[in-house]
Amino acid sequence: GRVDSNTVRIYAGGPDEGVSRELQRYAWALGRIYQPEFQILPVFRLDRIHRGSDHIPYYQKGDPAIRFTERVEDYRRQHLPLDTLAAVNFGYVTKIARLNAATAATLASAPAIPDSVTGRRDQPSGGQKWLLHWNPVPGATSYEVLVRETTSPIWQQVLPVGDTTSYLLNFQLDDAVAGVRAVNADGFRSVVRDWPGGM
Repeated sequence: GRVDSNTVRIYAGGPDEGVSRELQRYAWALGRIYQPEFQILPVFRLDRIHRGSDHIPYYQKGDPAIRFTERVEDYRRQHLPLDTLAAVNFGYVTKIARLNAATAATLASAPAIPDSVTGRRDQPSGGQKWLLHWNPVPGATSYEVLVRETTSPIWQQVLPVGDTTSYLLNFQLDDAVAGVRAVNADGFRSVVRDWPGGM
Protein backbone atom coordinates (compact mmCIF):
# COMPACT_ATOMS: atom_id res chain seq x y z
CA GLY A 1 0.00 0.00 0.00
CA ARG A 2 3.03 2.35 0.14
CA VAL A 3 3.74 4.70 -2.74
CA ASP A 4 6.86 6.80 -3.35
CA SER A 5 6.70 8.72 -6.62
CA ASN A 6 9.52 11.11 -5.79
CA THR A 7 12.54 8.88 -5.11
CA VAL A 8 14.72 6.68 -7.29
CA ARG A 9 17.50 4.38 -6.12
CA ILE A 10 20.78 4.13 -8.03
CA TYR A 11 22.80 0.99 -7.34
CA ALA A 12 26.50 0.64 -8.10
CA GLY A 13 29.01 -2.04 -7.20
CA GLY A 14 32.36 -1.33 -5.55
CA PRO A 15 35.07 -0.60 -4.98
CA ASP A 16 34.11 2.80 -3.63
CA GLU A 17 36.82 4.44 -5.74
CA GLY A 18 35.81 2.50 -8.87
CA VAL A 19 34.29 3.72 -12.12
CA SER A 20 30.77 2.43 -11.37
CA ARG A 21 30.56 4.33 -8.08
CA GLU A 22 31.86 7.44 -9.84
CA LEU A 23 29.19 7.09 -12.54
CA GLN A 24 26.66 6.76 -9.72
CA ARG A 25 27.94 9.99 -8.12
CA TYR A 26 27.78 11.67 -11.55
CA ALA A 27 24.10 10.76 -12.07
CA TRP A 28 23.31 11.70 -8.46
CA ALA A 29 24.85 15.16 -8.91
CA LEU A 30 23.02 15.73 -12.21
CA GLY A 31 19.75 14.86 -10.54
CA ARG A 32 20.37 17.51 -7.90
CA ILE A 33 21.01 20.07 -10.67
CA TYR A 34 18.25 19.24 -13.15
CA GLN A 35 15.51 17.83 -10.88
CA PRO A 36 16.18 19.08 -7.34
CA GLU A 37 12.68 18.09 -6.21
CA PHE A 38 13.33 14.45 -7.22
CA GLN A 39 15.24 12.54 -4.55
CA ILE A 40 18.16 10.40 -5.72
CA LEU A 41 19.07 7.67 -3.24
CA PRO A 42 22.50 6.19 -4.02
CA VAL A 43 22.92 2.66 -2.72
CA PHE A 44 26.49 1.41 -2.43
CA ARG A 45 25.68 -2.15 -3.43
CA LEU A 46 25.72 -3.85 -6.84
CA ASP A 47 21.97 -4.50 -6.76
CA ARG A 48 19.12 -5.33 -4.45
CA ILE A 49 19.73 -8.26 -2.10
CA HIS A 50 19.33 -11.58 -3.96
CA ARG A 51 18.36 -9.68 -7.10
CA GLY A 52 20.16 -8.92 -10.33
CA SER A 53 19.73 -6.90 -13.48
CA ASP A 54 21.18 -6.23 -16.93
CA HIS A 55 23.93 -3.95 -15.65
CA ILE A 56 25.76 -6.75 -13.82
CA PRO A 57 27.54 -8.34 -16.85
CA TYR A 58 28.92 -4.89 -17.76
CA TYR A 59 30.11 -4.37 -14.19
CA GLN A 60 31.76 -7.81 -14.22
CA LYS A 61 33.68 -6.85 -17.38
CA GLY A 62 34.96 -3.70 -15.65
CA ASP A 63 32.73 -1.21 -17.46
CA PRO A 64 30.97 1.56 -15.50
CA ALA A 65 27.51 0.19 -14.72
CA ILE A 66 24.65 1.47 -12.57
CA ARG A 67 21.02 0.50 -12.02
CA PHE A 68 18.08 2.89 -11.56
CA THR A 69 15.11 1.40 -9.74
CA GLU A 70 12.08 2.53 -7.80
CA ARG A 71 12.21 2.85 -4.04
CA VAL A 72 9.12 0.84 -3.12
CA GLU A 73 9.05 -2.31 -5.22
CA ASP A 74 6.24 -4.84 -5.22
CA TYR A 75 7.76 -8.22 -6.10
CA ARG A 76 4.28 -9.72 -6.49
CA ARG A 77 3.95 -7.83 -9.77
CA GLN A 78 7.38 -7.84 -11.36
CA HIS A 79 7.55 -9.95 -14.55
CA LEU A 80 4.18 -11.47 -13.73
CA PRO A 81 0.66 -11.15 -15.24
CA LEU A 82 -0.17 -8.53 -12.58
CA ASP A 83 2.50 -6.25 -14.09
CA THR A 84 0.07 -4.34 -16.30
CA LEU A 85 0.09 -0.95 -18.01
CA ALA A 86 -2.70 0.21 -15.70
CA ALA A 87 -0.29 0.08 -12.75
CA VAL A 88 2.33 2.31 -14.38
CA ASN A 89 2.81 5.80 -12.92
CA PHE A 90 3.78 7.73 -16.05
CA GLY A 91 4.69 10.88 -14.11
CA TYR A 92 7.23 8.86 -12.15
CA VAL A 93 8.56 7.15 -15.28
CA THR A 94 9.00 10.61 -16.84
CA LYS A 95 11.19 11.75 -13.92
CA ILE A 96 13.44 8.71 -14.25
CA ALA A 97 13.60 9.13 -18.04
CA ARG A 98 14.67 12.76 -17.57
CA LEU A 99 17.44 11.70 -15.19
CA ASN A 100 18.64 9.03 -17.62
CA ALA A 101 18.53 11.50 -20.52
CA ALA A 102 20.43 14.16 -18.57
CA THR A 103 23.08 11.62 -17.61
CA ALA A 104 23.49 10.24 -21.15
CA ALA A 105 23.49 13.67 -22.83
CA THR A 106 25.98 15.15 -20.38
CA LEU A 107 28.30 12.16 -20.71
CA ALA A 108 28.09 12.41 -24.51
CA SER A 109 29.03 16.11 -24.36
CA ALA A 110 31.88 15.68 -21.86
CA PRO A 111 35.50 14.72 -22.44
CA ALA A 112 36.64 11.19 -21.64
CA ILE A 113 37.54 10.14 -18.12
CA PRO A 114 41.25 10.67 -17.39
CA ASP A 115 42.77 7.25 -18.06
CA SER A 116 45.05 7.33 -15.04
CA VAL A 117 45.75 9.33 -11.92
CA THR A 118 48.86 8.75 -9.84
CA GLY A 119 49.96 10.35 -6.60
CA ARG A 120 53.08 10.59 -4.51
CA ARG A 121 53.89 12.13 -1.19
CA ASP A 122 55.61 15.51 -1.45
CA GLN A 123 59.00 15.28 0.28
CA PRO A 124 59.67 19.04 0.78
CA SER A 125 56.45 19.37 2.81
CA GLY A 126 57.27 16.36 4.95
CA GLY A 127 54.46 14.43 3.32
CA GLN A 128 51.73 16.94 4.18
CA LYS A 129 51.11 17.59 0.48
CA TRP A 130 50.61 15.19 -2.41
CA LEU A 131 51.62 15.56 -6.05
CA LEU A 132 48.93 14.24 -8.38
CA HIS A 133 49.62 13.52 -12.04
CA TRP A 134 47.42 12.38 -14.94
CA ASN A 135 47.65 11.97 -18.69
CA PRO A 136 46.15 14.64 -20.98
CA VAL A 137 42.61 13.96 -22.17
CA PRO A 138 41.72 14.74 -25.82
CA GLY A 139 39.23 17.62 -25.98
CA ALA A 140 39.87 18.77 -22.41
CA THR A 141 40.70 22.45 -21.91
CA SER A 142 41.13 22.24 -18.14
CA TYR A 143 40.95 19.88 -15.19
CA GLU A 144 39.50 19.80 -11.69
CA VAL A 145 40.90 17.98 -8.68
CA LEU A 146 38.28 16.70 -6.24
CA VAL A 147 38.77 15.64 -2.62
CA ARG A 148 36.58 13.81 -0.13
CA GLU A 149 37.10 12.12 3.19
CA THR A 150 37.13 8.33 2.95
CA THR A 151 33.82 8.21 4.82
CA SER A 152 32.05 10.78 2.62
CA PRO A 153 29.76 9.52 -0.16
CA ILE A 154 30.18 12.75 -2.15
CA TRP A 155 33.05 14.98 -3.22
CA GLN A 156 33.55 17.75 -0.67
CA GLN A 157 36.03 20.02 -2.47
CA VAL A 158 36.39 20.91 -6.14
CA LEU A 159 39.65 22.64 -7.11
CA PRO A 160 39.91 24.09 -10.65
CA VAL A 161 43.55 23.58 -11.64
CA GLY A 162 43.59 24.86 -15.23
CA ASP A 163 45.22 23.28 -18.25
CA THR A 164 47.84 21.19 -16.48
CA THR A 165 48.44 17.49 -15.92
CA SER A 166 49.85 17.71 -12.40
CA TYR A 167 48.88 19.46 -9.20
CA LEU A 168 50.42 19.79 -5.75
CA LEU A 169 47.51 19.13 -3.43
CA ASN A 170 47.72 20.74 0.00
CA PHE A 171 45.77 17.97 1.66
CA GLN A 172 46.68 14.92 3.73
CA LEU A 173 45.56 12.03 1.54
CA ASP A 174 46.12 9.43 4.24
CA ASP A 175 42.65 10.50 5.43
CA ALA A 176 41.01 11.19 2.07
CA VAL A 177 40.48 10.24 -1.55
CA ALA A 178 41.40 12.50 -4.47
CA GLY A 179 40.29 12.36 -8.07
CA VAL A 180 40.58 14.25 -11.33
CA ARG A 181 38.02 15.10 -13.98
CA ALA A 182 38.42 16.68 -17.40
CA VAL A 183 36.49 19.79 -18.47
CA ASN A 184 35.94 20.89 -22.08
CA ALA A 185 35.50 24.36 -23.57
CA ASP A 186 31.71 24.16 -23.15
CA GLY A 187 32.02 23.42 -19.42
CA PHE A 188 31.00 19.76 -19.60
CA ARG A 189 32.78 17.58 -17.06
CA SER A 190 33.85 13.98 -17.28
CA VAL A 191 33.27 11.33 -14.67
CA VAL A 192 35.97 11.50 -11.98
CA ARG A 193 38.96 9.16 -12.06
CA ASP A 194 39.88 8.41 -8.45
CA TRP A 195 43.30 7.98 -6.98
CA PRO A 196 42.51 5.98 -3.86
CA GLY A 197 46.08 5.54 -2.72
CA GLY A 198 47.04 2.15 -1.41
CA MET A 199 50.08 0.43 -0.01
